[in-house]
Amino acid sequence: MTSNDGRFHGWAATAADAPLLVALEKSAFGPRAWPQGAIAHSVAAPHVFVFLAGLAMPIGAETPPPTGFAVWRRIGDEGEILSFGVAPPGRQQGLGRFMLTGIENTARTKGLCRMVLDVDSENRAALALYRGAGYHEVARRKHYYKDGSDALVMARAL
Repeated sequence: MTSNDGRFHGWAATAADAPLLVALEKSAFGPRAWPQGAIAHSVAAPHVFVFLAGLAMPIGAETPPPTGFAVWRRIGDEGEILSFGVAPPGRQQGLGRFMLTGIENTARTKGLCRMVLDVDSENRAALALYRGAGYHEVARRKHYYKDGSDALVMARAL
């Protein structure tokens, strides 16, 4: 999948991409990153989808490694975003919005009616992305993260 303006390219990850996902998760989340085993499991789990994205390059040019990723799953008629991040080199360029739109479009084609996610209540960039895409807070999980910070549960009808 390529963005309308040709700046970004996204694709489904495979089990062979697990080491890359581990590195991206660590780059995006530092000590909050998922453990390697959880990432490897998610790539192979049924009803779980892993999306990678990065800058698109002209035909014939070497494609740079991805800087963004999304892990989400289907639960009944809903999609749940389990992990979503952009490594620092890819931030503030629209890659997060491209990825979010991509997984929402895929979810719609699978007949899903809503997307839900948890996000750190202090992550201003992520909150701006999700709110700008039409997500709204439906609950708060107190002390959800290891450091004691809260998570907001956000949702959007598709």
